[in-house]
Amino acid sequence: MDKDERKEDGSGKAKPIPIREAVGEPGPRGAGNSDTKGSETRENAPTPPAAGPRGERERTGGPRGKRTSGREEQRRPPLQPTPLEDFPARSFEHDGCEWIVRLCGQASTGSAMDPGAPLMHLVFYRATDPLTACGDLLETGRSLEGLSEFRLSELLGSVRLALSANDSSG
Repeated sequence: MDKDERKEDGSGKAKPIPIREAVGEPGPRGAGNSDTKGSETRENAPTPPAAGPRGERERTGGPRGKRTSGREEQRRPPLQPTPLEDFPARSFEHDGCEWIVRLCGQASTGSAMDPGAPLMHLVFYRATDPLTACGDLLETGRSLEGLSEFRLSELLGSVRLALSANDSSG
């Protein structure tokens, strides 16, 4: 193909120069099996990727290619569960029984643009058995102090209703 043929095709647009021709690399590679019938290659067949690392970096380590910086890895101590006594708690009375509610987690809904509502994960315990949870739920708010005793009683009632509905369905 000479330069005059390359300049225009039937539509009047200039034909692109093949990159291999511009860079000076040889034509498309075969499938790698040279003893096949006539080493024929299709013109638009995809070529397999070159073996070896991409670019100039090499992967080290396991299958995920963890890299090591020149310094030793710092070992973190294993995580320990937080004892129940360390969670913020509040006592209240409901139907003549003493109850304990613990704030076991906090989060918020929304995104960076809209911070949304703060959420509290509340877990209810009988005061006579403070290590066995009777139910839990999510409630909007920032602290246990922001909830009245009346609201705590309402929340406990909804937890107990949910628990009894689950028990009767099984």
